[in-house]
Amino acid sequence: MLIFIHKFKIMKCILFKKLRSRMCEYEVTQQDIADELNISLSAIGARFRGTQEFDLNQMYKICELLDIDQRFMFKYFPCGGIEKTEKKCKTA
Repeated sequence: MLIFIHKFKIMKCILFKKLRSRMCEYEVTQQDIADELNISLSAIGARFRGTQEFDLNQMYKICELLDIDQRFMFKYFPCGGIEKTEKKCKTA
């Protein structure tokens, strides 16, 4: 989750919303992804929080795991984790 402070309001955005939704649909956890990528759970958590970036090989492996067509990878891994169509973040 990313938190923005804008005009004295705290805004919360859920990063990688579409990816998280796909994970729920396929009943895949962050631990499953960490195991598949051979990295720690804390390392995958950092990627989902936006403090570290997914590298291209990791994105390809996740797409394979979640049956995501690689042509649409950009929808699941948007720049900064936030979809451009997302108009507002929730106000805390």
